[in-house]
Amino acid sequence: MLLFPNSSIQQVIFILGNREQGMRNKAIYILLFYTLGLNLFTSSHCQKRSRPYPIPRKGE
Repeated sequence: MLLFPNSSIQQVIFILGNREQGMRNKAIYILLFYTLGLNLFTSSHCQKRSRPYPIPRKGE
């Protein structure tokens, strides 16, 4: 399971996954940490551009 370069995040997911919380909470925690890691990954690799993707406005 090499989703993150950080082993601490894997340990947190492993600990949360071992708890008897049900599949729903487990999926929420994994999705939360996955999005967090993905945001850190993209931000660290896209420092050349301040905004890699245009943010759509609500009015448009």
